[in-house]
Amino acid sequence: VTSAALANPGIGFSLSIDGKEILLFPQAADLRERLGLIYGKEIEAALLQIEAFADAVKVHGFTAGPSITRKNRSDIRLFVNSRPVSSRSIIYAVIDGFGTLLMRGQYPVSAVFIDIEPALIDVNVHPAKAEIKFREESAVFGMVKRAVASALGSSDLTRNISFEREAQDSRSGYSEGIKAVSYTHLTLPTKRI
Repeated sequence: VTSAALANPGIGFSLSIDGKEILLFPQAADLRERLGLIYGKEIEAALLQIEAFADAVKVHGFTAGPSITRKNRSDIRLFVNSRPVSSRSIIYAVIDGFGTLLMRGQYPVSAVFIDIEPALIDVNVHPAKAEIKFREESAVFGMVKRAVASALGSSDLTRNISFEREAQDSRSGYSEGIKAVSYTHLTLPTKRI
């Protein structure tokens, strides 16, 4: 139900078992709002939009920044042509897009949508058709990885720190200047939910 709700944010969903409401996802204006309804306002505020285009492929969706992680990959949600699917390769592409921003054993909250020509995918690799393969697996992998990395790079999660320091070597008596050293990857404290 959660996957169907993510794929269709404009439709309200509810799940009841024995007369008890288990899930309620009211109609949402867009995917960001639906993600907030499912995961909470804190995650909604941390979402970064991902987007990449190629001839027959469009990658879009959202990922939370590295300050919000999970202990497993279950909240990396993948959709191909608005259908929930499983692809180990694409899950790793999302993780690889974070580079060094994730600690080992931490996984992002992400909803990644891939719109692609149906002829470029094979859905017959799993009996329930839940797992798919792409004809150009490496190209799709690269697009997803770049889309995630680009979203992270254009946010304020990384910043340049420049400083100037004169280091004096007391034994030899000469100065060694270190000027404008730039760090572009800064690991932030993480919060587990």
